[in-house]
Amino acid sequence: MKSIYILCIASTLSLTLSAQNEVADSLFGNNAQLNVDVSSEGSEYGGVFLQQQDGKILYGGSDYDIVQNDFHINMVRFDACGIIDSSFGAGGTVRHTFDQRNTGNAFALQPDGKIVCAGRQAPSNAGSQQRACMSRFNGDGSIDSTFNLIGTHPIMIATGNFGSVHVMDDGRILGIGYLGGGLGAAVARFKPDGTLDSTFNSDGIAHYNPNGGFFDSATGHLLPNGKIIITAWSSLTDWRFHALQIDSTGTLDSTYANNGSYYDAVLPSTPFGVTVSSVVDATGSLFLSGSLDNSNVYVLKLTPFGVVDSSFGVNGIFNYTFNGRVKGMKLMENGNILLPGSNSNSMYGIGCALMIQPNGTLDATFGVNGLRDFNFNNDSGTHWMEALLELDNGNWIVASSTGGFRFRKYAGSSTLPVITESNGVLTTISAEGYQWYLNNEPIPNATGNSYTAVQNGAYTVMTTNSDGCSGLSGVYNVVSNGVGAENASGFAIYPNPSNGIFTLKGSMLQGELQRVEIKNTLGESVYSTNQAQFNQVVDIQNCPSGVYLVELYLNSGKEVITVIKTQ
Repeated sequence: MKSIYILCIASTLSLTLSAQNEVADSLFGNNAQLNVDVSSEGSEYGGVFLQQQDGKILYGGSDYDIVQNDFHINMVRFDACGIIDSSFGAGGTVRHTFDQRNTGNAFALQPDGKIVCAGRQAPSNAGSQQRACMSRFNGDGSIDSTFNLIGTHPIMIATGNFGSVHVMDDGRILGIGYLGGGLGAAVARFKPDGTLDSTFNSDGIAHYNPNGGFFDSATGHLLPNGKIIITAWSSLTDWRFHALQIDSTGTLDSTYANNGSYYDAVLPSTPFGVTVSSVVDATGSLFLSGSLDNSNVYVLKLTPFGVVDSSFGVNGIFNYTFNGRVKGMKLMENGNILLPGSNSNSMYGIGCALMIQPNGTLDATFGVNGLRDFNFNNDSGTHWMEALLELDNGNWIVASSTGGFRFRKYAGSSTLPVITESNGVLTTISAEGYQWYLNNEPIPNATGNSYTAVQNGAYTVMTTNSDGCSGLSGVYNVVSNGVGAENASGFAIYPNPSNGIFTLKGSMLQGELQRVEIKNTLGESVYSTNQAQFNQVVDIQNCPSGVYLVELYLNSGKEVITVIKTQ
């Protein structure tokens, strides 16, 4: 459990929002942010979130080492409080290359805790040597040498790249991407030991290029029925969205689109390749997204049969124009679609994201016109928002790469413990757990949302949120001069706190005090007299301990003094 002492106010996004996680969680990392530099010589990029069964969070990506001119697979593991898991890799991080060039584009967890990584591998940076590869690591971040005997398996038949990975229920592994040499969109199926599964398309590899063009930015999805969707950016004379569907044997599914292939002719084409992202919803519909130029974001929806769904957006298309780009897609638990990116059309800007609803309209509650900034680097304009993880309690952790990996956590309300007081009752924010302290010492059994201060001193409270993260409030001082409490008019009660017997004090003339009534915090009367006078002794020993309001009815009006009854 993480504990921190907080004196500052949690920062919030400077946007008008509703029903979304807009409050930065001050109990996460260092004031809501965790910064992890996997390498001082590398420039980290990309990234994928995974959450283990034990709740720990794994983030995988890549880095380019500007000194050694090589590429590495990166991983970092931490908990929901932003505490690095030092038992993982070297002090919580893994940075590894099997060759001069290894990139981690996609990651998946096996039920046994092992980590599968899909990407690219090469003995040099020459494009002709770059192969799609699959590798595997043990749960502690070490290389799994049982996987193809060396921990990695590059596909040697052609150049290529894997953009996604899926672990099947029987332990076999799918790598989805593309192969060069005109082979096109590709799927490779590996056995649990890392060798190719020859029962899949006879050699473990299926590849298709129905239009005879070039492929780039290829990823894919394993459907519940065993079929596989491959999404890519492909080109004959210009670049367009492309989607193919194959069955579990590696054969093109003739029931999908045009004999298994959808080659888009609806959206504008571009003369250059861009990053294409995709998600599949619970109905099997496919969403493809990309920034086709430096200002226009497009999302296209296809039905489970590979036909444009005209009920989505405008004739099947969502289009948004702004000074930025998107890269990636996230299907949210509520069915919305998140498009992370950067709010600049230059190489970097401030991290941002768009949120659209399942019908292809903007989610206006997410930010200004559905767009929200996620500023990881103090407005320096040097990063993208790369990924978002939804925790089981609905909180979000978002990621960026800005001279290292940057993580921020957001909640629906402040997690900063603050003490307020009303009539002697101290109260703090709603949380999962509480411990109250007096003068830095824990108060026995004081483990609720509120506490009645029965003596003077410096009070603090430690709260624990639903992620198990704890924070200590600032000090709230309770002062009643040690022996009594006095109101602004000079009336007083001594002693206070007391065992229930106390004296009314005052300097008013005889007859000024007309009546005294004492009420508990529920407003119920526990004592009343019309024969009151100053220096009179009052006895409420039979009442429960707690806070009481002494109402003094005077000729000139009413005065109220708070008293505390102890055991």
